[in-house]
Amino acid sequence: MKKQILTLSAILLILTLPSQGQVGKYLDLLTYKGVELSVFGGPSVEISAVNAEPAFANGGGGALLIDQKYFIGGYGTGMDNRLNSWDNKLNNDVDMHFGHGGLWLGYINKHQDMVHFDGSVKMGMGNISIFQSKHHDDKSNDLVLVLTPQAECEINVTTWFKMNLSLGYRLVSGVNDNSYIYPDIDNFSGFAGNDFNSPVVGMSFLFGFFR
Repeated sequence: MKKQILTLSAILLILTLPSQGQVGKYLDLLTYKGVELSVFGGPSVEISAVNAEPAFANGGGGALLIDQKYFIGGYGTGMDNRLNSWDNKLNNDVDMHFGHGGLWLGYINKHQDMVHFDGSVKMGMGNISIFQSKHHDDKSNDLVLVLTPQAECEINVTTWFKMNLSLGYRLVSGVNDNSYIYPDIDNFSGFAGNDFNSPVVGMSFLFGFFR
């Protein structure tokens, strides 16, 4: 997560705060045979659930914007949660880290309206790790596939800044139940295969060159 935060910080430093006229001149220069190219990126926060417990994540993404309508890029996000259900069974502090990243595709409808609606899908790979807080002892590492389709509402604040609210559903495949069995506790398994599937509510702060 530290690398993600540093990368996002670098993106925000590179993107200066241009005037509306400067943004228009920049976009005109990137128009080729009627196709306009631009870029955007920024940090995001999410609320979802893991094993029926609230889960909070942060990360970000960036993309190439085509004709102010279509975009293709990448994303990354990670969450660190204390699992109360595990605490009760193990009498110990158990933390979970779930991070994933990959391809981000989307469509922006009526981008010129101050408030408009979008749709996107995130497809990536991730890692689930479990460790005991007191001893920092990794108990498991599990590679998974993640798919998150989502609907979004965007607010144009300026020609270089947007706020994005999203509602989606995260589907996680490849969870290996055997990865979460503690050898010192008979027949204990922490997660079922669908415990990471969850509705996801997110907010993003996007910086770029928009019309």
